Amino acid sequence: WNTPGSLNWETCPFKLNEEYIDFLGGTDSGIYAYFEALLLTGFLEIRKNYQEITGIVAMMIRNNVKLPCLAGGRQVVHSLEKRLALDLNMSECANLVKQLIEISENNWKSVSYDEFNFRTNGICF
Repeated sequence: WNTPGSLNWETCPFKLNEEYIDFLGGTDSGIYAYFEALLLTGFLEIRKNYQEITGIVAMMIRNNVKLPCLAGGRQVVHSLEKRLALDLNMSECANLVKQLIEISENNWKSVSYDEFNFRTNGICF
């Protein structure tokens, strides 16, 4: 993690700040519903190909690729498989993706981290 003091400050599933939501027309817009549908579709497609994805990650670990995200060794692959929720059916996946979106919407940690970066490093969010 590249956060102050390695505090894992940004812990939401992905960044979905107010500007992004406004760009999509707000949470009640058709474009936002389309965005949600695309996220679900992408998530389901990744799950279909999880063996290829985790195989590449495992190969990188075996070949000692030096990336911070691979530092956990075989546990990284297990964690990735867990995050893909392979035990859930399509309906449960739809609920999971909806929850991930809701957690990410204007997440206070992401908003605060953006503000921190702007004030300390001049990085615009």
